[in-house]
Amino acid sequence: MLRYDKIKKLLKKNKIVLKMYLNFFSLLFSLDPIIPMEIPVKLLYRVILGRKLDLKNPVDLNEKIQWLKVYYRDPRYVSCADKYLVREYVKKQNYEDILNELYGVYNQADEIKFNQLPNEFVLKATHSCGKNIICNDKSNLDIEEAKIKIKRWLNEKHGLATGETHYLHIKPRIIAEKYIGNDDGTLPLDYKIFCFNGTPHCIVVYSDRDKITMETKRSCFNFNWEPLDVIAKEYYTDPSGFKRPETLDYMYEVAKNLSRPFPFVRVDLYEYKGKVIFGELTFTPAGGFIKMFTQEANIKLGKLLKLPEKSKSRSYKMSLHHKMDLT
Repeated sequence: MLRYDKIKKLLKKNKIVLKMYLNFFSLLFSLDPIIPMEIPVKLLYRVILGRKLDLKNPVDLNEKIQWLKVYYRDPRYVSCADKYLVREYVKKQNYEDILNELYGVYNQADEIKFNQLPNEFVLKATHSCGKNIICNDKSNLDIEEAKIKIKRWLNEKHGLATGETHYLHIKPRIIAEKYIGNDDGTLPLDYKIFCFNGTPHCIVVYSDRDKITMETKRSCFNFNWEPLDVIAKEYYTDPSGFKRPETLDYMYEVAKNLSRPFPFVRVDLYEYKGKVIFGELTFTPAGGFIKMFTQEANIKLGKLLKLPEKSKSRSYKMSLHHKMDLT
């Protein structure tokens, strides 16, 4: 079977092949329970990572994220992966101070009053990942092109082709937030905190994120700000260039409390002008096909994750128990 690097090149070169590839896996996942979800998850895992997925005895981090995708249903995944509704969760945990300023929430592209937005802002799709429009000068923004892009985003069923089914229950909307870029036009450092059963373990720093390709430099640290040798060489960046953030201790506190109810979650934060800014909660980073860690690191991280009991239902229907937890 073709390895991921070859498939990736093929999909980048041929949009028709890409569409067929996504449609194929979307169809397989949409047929659950006629075709049990285990089957397309295992097939996709083999295609992307080039090895067999063991759902009976998962060991590494990727395997355990796949196990959670198949067997675990926490309704809070839906509300907390929603980039708008998660703000309420953050408030309930008494961290309203870290929420970025919100300019508006929109159901349709035509609802966005661009003339009423400030010169700098960010637009985000609430029901997916990586669907952002970063504007640091409105005079350079092609508004009609932005609307076309947003309309396409709102019609996409993000997560269906990768089995990240919690995204399918999020209402597609667009939010406008304050732009928190640096004065030199670069984006702020992105601190991605990997939390296992309510304990933050490590923090991966993303820097020099390109606005178009979103490619980054990455290094990983513990909370003593000591570099960890866990990043694969193709993603590795010399950690000496990353200074300890002023707000590191507060980041740890925030991540610990926001991650408390979940077996695994990545808490994304920024530091902007000496203040922590909340980014998002991510339950399935890279869809559970994380390649930035070495396999040795993936195994060590997997050992930190104690899997919960299998959910009795495959539904994300909100229960009274979880409603109480959210308040």
